[in-house]
Parts: sequence; structure tokens; C-alpha cells
Amino acid sequence: DGFTDQLGGPQDRRLGTRKLRALLAGVAGLPMDERRLALMEAFNAHRCDNDRVDDITVAGFTIGRH
Repeated sequence: DGFTDQLGGPQDRRLGTRKLRALLAGVAGLPMDERRLALMEAFNAHRCDNDRVDDITVAGFTIGRH
């Protein structure tokens, strides 16, 4: 909710669901700590100098690793 609603970028628009899905697909093969950092960096890069619009929660987990 809050991640996709964040305003920013060159036209001060919402990040959006498509961009979030693409971002998640791009970090899927990384270790969890690196995923977290990549998501935070992408969010802050999109946001630029805008205030945060909403609370943000992203939950990640791994299934089937042995």
C-alpha cells in the first residue's frame, strides 16, 4: 500500500504496482538482506526529496530452501 503510493520520480507520480512487481522480480534471487537494501534504495531513489506518503510494510520469506 504505502510503497506503491509513494510520490516521486521526474514527474512526481506514484511508484505504482507495476514498478514494484518489476523491482520484486529483479531482487528475487538475492539473499534476504540484499533484497531489503535494494528495496530501500529503490524507494528512496524514487521518493527523492518528497515526504513519505504512508506507512510501509514489506514482508519477505523464503519457501523450500534446505
